[in-house]
Amino acid sequence: MATSSRKNNESNDYSVEEKIIALYELQKIDSKIDEINKIKGELPLEVQDLEDEIAGLETRIANITSEIDGLTASTKQRKEEIEQAKTLIAKYEHQQDNVRNNRSSIPCPRRSNTRSWRSNCVRKKSRNTVRTARSRKK
Repeated sequence: MATSSRKNNESNDYSVEEKIIALYELQKIDSKIDEINKIKGELPLEVQDLEDEIAGLETRIANITSEIDGLTASTKQRKEEIEQAKTLIAKYEHQQDNVRNNRSSIPCPRRSNTRSWRSNCVRKKSRNTVRTARSRKK
């Protein structure tokens, strides 16, 4: 038995250099494990931050999309109003062309938003006033 225990001791005996190298390798492995645990611990926080950022961006996209839809509807409405105004202008210009001798027989449109109609109304009134004044002088 004594011989077998000597064989075990001899196989287990390592030099001091080998023990130090093995200990250094173990420390490197332990340091890597600590780094992995540290990264693994921060990872859920980073994932949560990214998920929050994505949710914020999705909300922002939804708000911008709704704003674009509103502006598109507003633009469409304004274009329809422009077309209606053009139709009214054409109608009033046609009426103005049909007026013969008495320019005061057609009243000025009150709801017209164009400056040309207002200036036409002022011109009509001033012409009528001048004509009236001339006829009184004669």
